Amino acid sequence: ASSLEYWDDVSLQAAYHVRPLDDPPPAVHEFYGDVYGPGPMLLFVQLEPLIGRDAVLQGIAAFLQGEGAKSIDELRVALETASGEDLSVYFDTWVMGVGAPTYPTFTVETAPDGNGNVIVTVSQEPSQDGPFPCAVEVDLVGATATTTAIADFGLAPTMGQVEVVVPFAEAVVSTAIDPRHKVVDAPATITLSERPRRKVWIF
Repeated sequence: ASSLEYWDDVSLQAAYHVRPLDDPPPAVHEFYGDVYGPGPMLLFVQLEPLIGRDAVLQGIAAFLQGEGAKSIDELRVALETASGEDLSVYFDTWVMGVGAPTYPTFTVETAPDGNGNVIVTVSQEPSQDGPFPCAVEVDLVGATATTTAIADFGLAPTMGQVEVVVPFAEAVVSTAIDPRHKVVDAPATITLSERPRRKVWIF
């Protein structure tokens, strides 16, 4: 849990994408620190709920076979082969880009449906790259119980809003978006300048 929180925070400090497309390209020592957090978050943690853990592990294993340097495109192909899914939109949105990356901001609204369920509506703030492919957890907290809703935007979303119906008989007292730090997002309640800057260790 602490690693996920650290990777999430470091991702928001990045000045470059995991695969920078800047021209001229940045020197290696300039962006290696930037990929320390978003690298594992974007390429593995976020993909697990979208394509499954087995596919992620099989893709990584296939990617690591053989000798020599490997590319982001080779990793994408390995993950696509393992999952049977087209990951081009995911990689184009999250991984590739010019300049500092922009990440989505999520908001949530809840309403009871009168039948012992809660309607959970999760929205992404639009960006030039969005909507972002992802699955976002939202904890619903009642007076005596807590449950989790998963808003799955899919691998190639066309809409920035997802509605989920969750069995939950209590009134929702509070909500927590991405409480376990499984998606890189820009919180709506705090600016980046207010967040403590994390130390990035390069070995």
